[in-house]
Amino acid sequence: MRSLNSLALLLAASATSVVAILPHHEAHAKYAKRAQPKQILPRQPAVRSRLTSKYLTNSTASFAVNGTALPEFDFDIGESYAGTLPISTNASDTNRLWFWFFPSDNPLADKEITIWLNGGPGCSSLDGLFQENGPFSWQSGTYAPIPNPYSWTNLTNMIWIDQPVSTGFSPGDILVNDEIDVGNQFAAFWKNFIDTFSMQGYKIHITGESYAGQYIPYIASNFLDRNDTTYYNLKGIQINDPSMNDFDTMGSAPVTAAALYYQNVLNLNDTYIANITARAKSCGYTDFLEYASVFPPAGPIPTAPSSEEYGCDVYDDIYNALYYVNPCFNIYHLTDYCPFLWDELGFPSLGGGPNNYFNRTDVKEVIHAPVDTDYFVCTGGPNLFPHGDKSVDSSLGPLPSVIERTNNVIIGHGLLDFLLFANGSLITIQNMTWNGLQGFQEAPSSTQNFYVPYHQSLGTILSIVNNAIPDAPPQYDTAGAGYQGTWHTERGLTFSTVNLAGHEIPQYTPGASYRHLEFLLGRIANLSVVGDYSTQAGSFTGITKTSIREGKFVAFFSSSFVSFSRSPVLGHFSTCSTSEYYPTHYAAWTISVSAELFNPPRVILLGTPEKLLRNSSMISQTKDQHRLSIPVLGFTTFSTNYDLYRLPRGVEFVFLAESLFFLFCFLPYRIWLQREAIHPPTPPREERTVLYQKCSDNITDPEAYLQKWFLGADIRDIRKENVKEFFLWAFFNRDGPPGDDDEELEEYIGILEKQLGREIPEGRGNVKCLRLTLDEVVMSHRSLIWYCCVGFVDFLTFCSLRYHGFHFYRTNFKQSLSIIPIRPHSFLTTRHSPAQHISYWHLPHTSKTKLPVVFIHGIGIGLYPYTKFLNELNASTGTPDDHIGILALEIMNISFRLTHSALSRKETAHEISQIISQHFGPDQKFVLISHSYGTVITTHLLRSPLLSPRIGPIVLIDPVSICLHLPSVAFNFTRRIPKDANEYQLYYFASMDPGVSHTLSRKFFWNENVLWKDDFEGRKVTASLAGRDLIVDTEAVGRYLCCGNLSGKSTPSLRAANGNVDVTLKNTSNLNIAPLIEIDETEVGEEARTIDVDVIGSGNEQEGTHDNEVDMEDDEEWKYREWKGVGTEVLWFGSLDHAQVFDTMGTRRRVIDVVRKYCEDE
Repeated sequence: MRSLNSLALLLAASATSVVAILPHHEAHAKYAKRAQPKQILPRQPAVRSRLTSKYLTNSTASFAVNGTALPEFDFDIGESYAGTLPISTNASDTNRLWFWFFPSDNPLADKEITIWLNGGPGCSSLDGLFQENGPFSWQSGTYAPIPNPYSWTNLTNMIWIDQPVSTGFSPGDILVNDEIDVGNQFAAFWKNFIDTFSMQGYKIHITGESYAGQYIPYIASNFLDRNDTTYYNLKGIQINDPSMNDFDTMGSAPVTAAALYYQNVLNLNDTYIANITARAKSCGYTDFLEYASVFPPAGPIPTAPSSEEYGCDVYDDIYNALYYVNPCFNIYHLTDYCPFLWDELGFPSLGGGPNNYFNRTDVKEVIHAPVDTDYFVCTGGPNLFPHGDKSVDSSLGPLPSVIERTNNVIIGHGLLDFLLFANGSLITIQNMTWNGLQGFQEAPSSTQNFYVPYHQSLGTILSIVNNAIPDAPPQYDTAGAGYQGTWHTERGLTFSTVNLAGHEIPQYTPGASYRHLEFLLGRIANLSVVGDYSTQAGSFTGITKTSIREGKFVAFFSSSFVSFSRSPVLGHFSTCSTSEYYPTHYAAWTISVSAELFNPPRVILLGTPEKLLRNSSMISQTKDQHRLSIPVLGFTTFSTNYDLYRLPRGVEFVFLAESLFFLFCFLPYRIWLQREAIHPPTPPREERTVLYQKCSDNITDPEAYLQKWFLGADIRDIRKENVKEFFLWAFFNRDGPPGDDDEELEEYIGILEKQLGREIPEGRGNVKCLRLTLDEVVMSHRSLIWYCCVGFVDFLTFCSLRYHGFHFYRTNFKQSLSIIPIRPHSFLTTRHSPAQHISYWHLPHTSKTKLPVVFIHGIGIGLYPYTKFLNELNASTGTPDDHIGILALEIMNISFRLTHSALSRKETAHEISQIISQHFGPDQKFVLISHSYGTVITTHLLRSPLLSPRIGPIVLIDPVSICLHLPSVAFNFTRRIPKDANEYQLYYFASMDPGVSHTLSRKFFWNENVLWKDDFEGRKVTASLAGRDLIVDTEAVGRYLCCGNLSGKSTPSLRAANGNVDVTLKNTSNLNIAPLIEIDETEVGEEARTIDVDVIGSGNEQEGTHDNEVDMEDDEEWKYREWKGVGTEVLWFGSLDHAQVFDTMGTRRRVIDVVRKYCEDE
């Protein structure tokens, strides 16, 4: 239902947004005409007030700031929270970051938060809060703070953070050598903040300026690398005037061109200009700029000429010359002149006086800052980059990857910045490669296309100016409007210039900065949109007043004030600041908006074609009350400026059905799936020791092993306490402190240290390990339409299997009704499964000489991908009385259904035993075939006293349970960030399915599921492995099965045990596999003939190939052994991916013939 309401509100807001569609050059006349001569005071923004707050809890009360107690403020700043939190899990850690968090009243900000960081390095974010984008503004040269109508809190929840440690109010002396340290410390702090304020899963945007262009990409990459949307759900970043490359590129190379461009402002003499121009040419800067400013780039851009060469330090030379001409020159905003302005922060003013408001004790106490801090707006402790920032520049490091992984990055640049230049940023962009191409392929627009809305109070300002009104209040509801610069977007990166901005875009052009954030948050489609700000009509930015009382709530959507009421017309808007919301009921509801300001063109409404509107009898031609009808839930009507056609009833029904499904079915199910896992009892110490030794003996690269289990963390950050935490989950089935098990853990760590060849550092690093059953269940939404598609595929499966003689055995009606989508054939069949939870398909076993088959499928859409395989098992059987019987089990919790959770190991074995006993005799053995996750169930059956003696040969296809101690399966399936199409397919359709995700995160206890080679003792086993498997490390599995270890080097005795004493290999391209598996090439066609090279490991050598014998590396030899049906063997499909063996007849037949041979031999 929420999705339908959102759609209706969006349409309503879009309809009223036409108020802003005016050519910007007409705005002066328009607003001048609106000016009221008798109006003296403009409407003042009122503070926000709340009756309750979801952020004020027992955990956050100590951080709450008294909004009326801040010295020098004569207004309530509203709800906010400030204080310090540690950069580790240790609550008493003295290394902490200070923050000031302001919640937003904007309904669209309910589940999102934006971070602001200033640069430096070592500059406090209070600079941004007080003078750029905070809820109040205290600009240089003003005597008191005032509310800021361009506060970013109008758009979203905002937090300003002093970081790294020792910046501003953030205490501590921890060593910060590089951006890796910065990212790790910030991420640990951020997790503490999220936990404190219960903001798990919030969408995160990170913004900042200057040296934050170095901080933010590294922090963003750190967040994304963790693949944890609970705490690090990053959606985009914005960096303004960023320090993201070396200063020669960002400053020295473009400074001369900038000085020439702004000569009319800088006023350097002609002789000097000629000299500096010649030096720029001789040093190579001019040619460098010319070469680097090509679209698309000609190739990699070389390093900029060095300013350390004699006569080439042109930046410092120009900088010094400018101070002779203008002693008050401000590199952050090149049009500033004397005198210096007093500044409460002491920066960048040089005017002296009682600077540094934040060194007042009474101020520190109100904002919960350390009172013993000697605050400087820009400084840093001795341990902040003591030898310089050791990280590479962000543009050469993580920034391209962040663009690729978010496709939402903005680089903004003020053209009046004389510290870092827009040309330098553009050159840097042209040298980056992201999303497959280098740089921008087209040049950014040379004409102004960045539109900033006009502000509401322009008429008032003109009245004051024209009428010389005495005692007029300060005008702060102003900002540059119209076309304020340019913007250009390619492949997820937007570059925008702002004409009148200096180094700090929000300080000098708050309207443009506000528009940037709207774009970053997705509130507007692009930066050329001509319309109001998204938060209020009349182009004003702020939510100026929110009143909450019983039965009413002010709602702001898009650029409109929306009034909901059960009466036909509740109110109207012109320049009103509030509107009211009454709780909805299923009745006739309307929104009424009067068109008092002007009559907008009819054809622009929601892009409706003019011909369609002209012929519509629903559109009123009166100016005073145009009406727009929008259906909601099929029986709700909204009314505003114009009529709109009713949505088709079929669409309305789909919206209603989806809404009801989400509210009453999917949402409760999703909440139910988040329950904590019930872990098995901790195994006895002897079992743990044996298990650990097995794992330890089968690790070839211990550093890579650790890093993968710790989600790619720097190996230096993985410390003993982190490893103990991982071992407690892996071998003890629990979380928490080591307790009495610490001695045993130290023993295991000692073994690991011997493998590493070094000691693991003491303590705990800022890293997180992968612990499936303790981590959050991460899943994506599935719509009712999706489950209808699943039901249709289920119907196709039913038709195929019934056609080929299979019978369906259902569970009881109660259990069948608990499965979504409903399966009609469950209520039509008279056959009942003896098991409570497991349904299955059965093909009667008529052969007297062959073994029957039990088949267990993997994660996916049930048995549909396997129907051809199952049907072809008996394709060559001569008579009906010689059929191989088949039991195909249905594991519904991994089959894209809403159903019960996975059964325990004992429950699974017990129910399968009941099924087998119903159809097979008490001593009847069977061939067990399992695919992917089905091999986990194979593990359970092999360890069942009831079933293990009855299991004959085994065929494991893409087995995930072998070598499960390695991180590949867990990481690839649940934590890998998808990049390729097949990875996205796996990620969305499998990993993020609710049932699958819950099974893996709450029921997948790896030490119960792992399959070791000694579990196969005395059995014939064949593993089918795909060389390009996205999930399983098939190289490791193959080496382990064939060679007994992961090195791939087997002993002669092991080869003999496997029936492979003679392993002399021939030219594999000439191997003929047809004699063994009897493939009729006329039947299977080209598919069978093209697999000969890839699917070796089961072929006889063809005569006449000995002249082409080649030697193979020992660790590759196992792939090419002849399949003999003895011991443990491998079928190797080098060119296939996971599950693709079932896709073509030729590859299926390879596995089918192995199964048939197993059935016949026994």
